[in-house]
Amino acid sequence: MPTPTKNHDLHLPDWGPYSKRYAGISHIPDISRGLRFDVCIMPGHYRRQMLVPNEKWASGHHAWEAATDLSYYAYRYEIEWKDQVYCDVSFSELSEQSRLVRCSFVNNTDLTQSLMLHLVAYLNFPPVRPYSDEPIEASTVSLPADAIWVDALDYDDLQFAIGRPTDNLVPDGMMRAEVRDHGFVNGSGIGQAFGRDAGDWVSFQFVPDKPLQDAALTVRYRVEGSDPARIRLTGSIQTELELTGENPDDSGFSCLVIPIGKLDAGEQALIMTSLGGAGIELDGFAVTEAGLAGNVRFEKHSWTHVPDIIEGPYPNSLILQYPDTEMLYGLAWDYPDYWLRQLFNDELDSLAHDCSDNVSAKRQHGPGEGHFTDVFLRPISSCAF
Repeated sequence: MPTPTKNHDLHLPDWGPYSKRYAGISHIPDISRGLRFDVCIMPGHYRRQMLVPNEKWASGHHAWEAATDLSYYAYRYEIEWKDQVYCDVSFSELSEQSRLVRCSFVNNTDLTQSLMLHLVAYLNFPPVRPYSDEPIEASTVSLPADAIWVDALDYDDLQFAIGRPTDNLVPDGMMRAEVRDHGFVNGSGIGQAFGRDAGDWVSFQFVPDKPLQDAALTVRYRVEGSDPARIRLTGSIQTELELTGENPDDSGFSCLVIPIGKLDAGEQALIMTSLGGAGIELDGFAVTEAGLAGNVRFEKHSWTHVPDIIEGPYPNSLILQYPDTEMLYGLAWDYPDYWLRQLFNDELDSLAHDCSDNVSAKRQHGPGEGHFTDVFLRPISSCAF
């Protein structure tokens, strides 16, 4: 079997139409963390109607054209059906760090139209599962000096004793046996009843930078059900374990510290083979000096939705600084009549039902946590041909 890899890169640019929430332009500041910055474009009739281009159902917008390298792509928004009034929105590459958004309104009716445009910026956090908008509550691990953390998904190979149809064609770009849930370090680990059948096994390689005189292995896991899981360790460590669900933390994970003894620097191998029992969800393991094993700490990371909104370097511009990324995002627009608003909510769809509010600087228009920076351009007059 080929060595599994966590890299599913399609060699696409950092900018593109990557949002599964609302159509527009996305930027990936750090692919390993799963963060995504979006700017959504929402045109409509001023004070009457707004198109919220939700990507999960038909929302009056259409993918129109695109270059193969995504240096250019465009949408058409049908403000009035049958191309009576529409807005063509294109995204073009200016540089590796910037994109140009061009919005062109077309009025094929006999009347002058009073229109509007929203440029809505927000930061998306990695979801708990595919097609979900719920941010995952991932954990972070703090390690003592000279310790290493091996994520469960950094395995070399994994095999179920009883083959499954998904062994070689895993859906949603995941790895074999991968599960995604709150509490995992990095949001994912090994699961899917791994270990329930005797003969399930997974192998790892890890490389201590320095020799450890009295090493210990701290395994973080969850047990499925009330029965224990029995595991044999081979390779650099030779022992048998019984994993129970004793003393779980707030995420339901337990930790078991296993003495190793002297461990040399350099490449080490570890194979976990199930002896049968309960299935487990394996988050990973830490390798430390035995006396420092108690200093391995796990904490849930709290995402910060609201950015610092900083005045831009010239008129009609602003800078957004989000605490969860070092990237700064600037927005600039070429239209004199605008209103800068902040929307506190976890979605935009309900905004379409209350588009007559054109004066509130801050709005809570629905439930849930979240934040959207809205540059509201209005009114935009479009004359009849």
